[in-house]
Amino acid sequence: MSDQYEENFTTNEDQNITYIPIQYIHQNDGDPEQLNFQIISNNIFKQEDEICEEALCEEEENELIETEDNTIEVLESVVNIGKKSIIKTESVSKKLVQLSPTSKPKGRKRVISDQTRAIRKMRANTNKAYVNAKGKEILPKEFDETFVCTCPKKCTDPKKLSLKTRRQIFNMFWNIGSYEGRCAFLNSCVNEVPKKKQYTKSENSRRKNTRRYYLKGVEVCKLTFVKTLQISNSRIDVSLAKMENENFTDERGKKRSGHGFGQETKEAVIAHIKNNFNADSSLRGLWNFYQTTHPESPVSESYYKRIFYENFNLKIRKVSKYKVDDEQLLDSTDSE
Repeated sequence: MSDQYEENFTTNEDQNITYIPIQYIHQNDGDPEQLNFQIISNNIFKQEDEICEEALCEEEENELIETEDNTIEVLESVVNIGKKSIIKTESVSKKLVQLSPTSKPKGRKRVISDQTRAIRKMRANTNKAYVNAKGKEILPKEFDETFVCTCPKKCTDPKKLSLKTRRQIFNMFWNIGSYEGRCAFLNSCVNEVPKKKQYTKSENSRRKNTRRYYLKGVEVCKLTFVKTLQISNSRIDVSLAKMENENFTDERGKKRSGHGFGQETKEAVIAHIKNNFNADSSLRGLWNFYQTTHPESPVSESYYKRIFYENFNLKIRKVSKYKVDDEQLLDSTDSE
């Protein structure tokens, strides 16, 4: 059983004191009887409040004095530094810069830096050394002076076709410099006539015509014709087939791979780069954004980069802007 009570009385010094019991435990609860009191003095509380208020006021005054001293010291140090040197503040920003055609191109470096696909093709057409797509060096074709024809026509007989004439024909053929021009040359030197005899009974004979080869108006055998121009047998077949189709253009390398991307996908990538590329962009971030916005036509990251480097010769350049405060500006602030 616990009881609480409160008692007020006045001391000899005229102080009002209040006794408040904290806890009372009866003996029957198993513990000895305890009675704790808390003494509360109203006058003492008032004195403590006044002391706390005075202490807070003194702390605030000290803080104000310290902050004023610190600001004065900072201003003095800034003025001293400004008198000795010029203050420069730099703000860095980014912007897109269009590279000039003569500047170094972006992207992966080629194994043969001066041989693109077009240059490699031009070197092959003009009979110059080049490196093919597999990295193999292809040497220029050379005229074979050691060849001697043993056919009944005696094509290499000096009286019929001299070595000097055959060399001139070789140089003239390879100095044409274009695939279409060489096709026209071959078609002018090869004449197809209907065959005179048929040795097979089948109507579907493989050979339907007889070819006659001429160099400078002199009829020669096929072996002499091929050795003089340094070409293959299939080169003659392709040239004559193009004449029948009336299409002499070189179609090699123009067929799109089955695993490649179409023109629509390429245009979609170009449009995406134009609409979303800025100075703070990265190619990987743009590619990831393209994958999420174009799930129906995804592309590889390497293809996305290749389209960017082929169609956008851009680079990100940091631009620094300086704000200069000279000594006169600081002196004018001091005089004020």
